[in-house]
Amino acid sequence: MPRILLITGFLGAGKTTLIKNIITAFEGKIGLIVNEFGKAGFDGKWLYSKGIELIELVNGSIFCSCLEPKFIDAIKTMLAKKPDLIIVESSGLSDPNNMGFVLSKATESKELLPEFLGAITVIDASRVELIENFPVLQKQIEVAKLILLNKSDLTNHETLEKMSGIVHKLNPKTRILKTRFCVVPDLGKKIFNTPEKPCATPGVSTNTPQSREKSVLLKTSGASPEGILSFLKEFSPEVLRIKGEIETSRGWYRIDCTGSQVNFEKLENHSPDSCMVIISSREKPIIKELKRIWSRYNDRKISLK
Repeated sequence: MPRILLITGFLGAGKTTLIKNIITAFEGKIGLIVNEFGKAGFDGKWLYSKGIELIELVNGSIFCSCLEPKFIDAIKTMLAKKPDLIIVESSGLSDPNNMGFVLSKATESKELLPEFLGAITVIDASRVELIENFPVLQKQIEVAKLILLNKSDLTNHETLEKMSGIVHKLNPKTRILKTRFCVVPDLGKKIFNTPEKPCATPGVSTNTPQSREKSVLLKTSGASPEGILSFLKEFSPEVLRIKGEIETSRGWYRIDCTGSQVNFEKLENHSPDSCMVIISSREKPIIKELKRIWSRYNDRKISLK
């Protein structure tokens, strides 16, 4: 009987890092359903190289009506492959309150229902303001059986204690661990052995087509690495997330930015398309500012979708 584990967490908190840790530690066949809110995904290469059964669902939340039918089909497809463990990585902007409904629809004709292991939520320990400003993160905390205050080495004791207090107020029953790079001692025991059986919430998700945040796909190639890095450092604090793989004048680079945290590193293996996904709040106009900052540091043309 396969088991299903849900991984949630806001944009850039470290969900993919946690999944890599689980894959490394787990002995058995794994199936993975990855949800990217943006219009493209960039994490598939590493997973395919490890022989992981992978389904990617992009351009929205799997808990929104826009992707929910595809999510249900993805679970059915993955169950048919008979893995020992199915990991669902939801978008950082997902409200998973209808996970119970999704599982019931995906397994309604099954004689042996998969065991739902509950949700693990990964939080950037240094960014208290996200919980206050984004209700979806509060929803992710409320459903979690285990919460990782990740990047705990990048903040101070006072902030960690404040974050722990906020989390416990939202979910008094959850267990909180402070982590760096989502490293959890005895990871398997934390995931598979719980004092009480977790349940998939039967509620209604707040994710709707009308409430979704903005996603912009920027395509370009041939700009200098210095120019792109300068653009990222100035523009990233203006948006929620920037992620991609870009062909520069001196090779390919991977982009992974959350707020003022900017990672820009050389790549050996890369995607076929040179692009980056930019996610921003739906209330905030960004196109004009994006073009202005880009042209300040780069003379290469860009296309936006």
